[in-house]
Amino acid sequence: FSFTRDRAGTVWVTDFHDGFHRLDQGRPHVGTEGLRGWGVQLLHDRRGAMWVATQGQGLWRVNPTQGAGTPSVAVATMRDGLASEAVLALLEDREGNIWLGTPGGLQRLSSHRVTPMRDLGVARALEAMPDGAMWVGMASGLRRFAGGESRLFTEADGLPGSVVLALHAGPRGELWIATEMGVAIHRNGRFTRLPLPKGPNLPRIFPIATAGEDVWMRDFFS
Repeated sequence: FSFTRDRAGTVWVTDFHDGFHRLDQGRPHVGTEGLRGWGVQLLHDRRGAMWVATQGQGLWRVNPTQGAGTPSVAVATMRDGLASEAVLALLEDREGNIWLGTPGGLQRLSSHRVTPMRDLGVARALEAMPDGAMWVGMASGLRRFAGGESRLFTEADGLPGSVVLALHAGPRGELWIATEMGVAIHRNGRFTRLPLPKGPNLPRIFPIATAGEDVWMRDFFS
């Protein structure tokens, strides 16, 4: 589901069995020992630690290691303040806070504390923009946090659908939003719907990535 690169240039990948492992060609992978989980997303923060969002096994913090040793992992669950054992999205903001998107809402991990925002519903996609705004994709629309204020955008504002599946910051400062009813681009305060190929199945876009000036999308059926 996710890749990340650490300061040494090593690539790590999520794992359905061990939560995560190191991607080394021709060498046994290094993951966890005795810890099992379904990894969803990886994030290396500015301090060098790696965070692992899991599908039902909480939030993992992997401490940096030297060489090929087994990393030490600290696990946070609902007993530690998480709104849900499932973490769907991770983001580090400019202040070093770690934001978590969960089925129980949006949470902020700051100074070793988890701050819940329980009135948002299912938060499944997060994206930070160059202007400092943070966007949260939810089952009930799209919410923007900027300058201490927040605003909810729905189909009435131009979104193709109400359920946001993926968010991506484009190469020219625009925001790409995939919903269950299509894809839109937010630019200069407006949503523009992206024409998609017609077919028997409505394309549902999940991963979105940028390569140079090109934006790539993958749908559920291909």
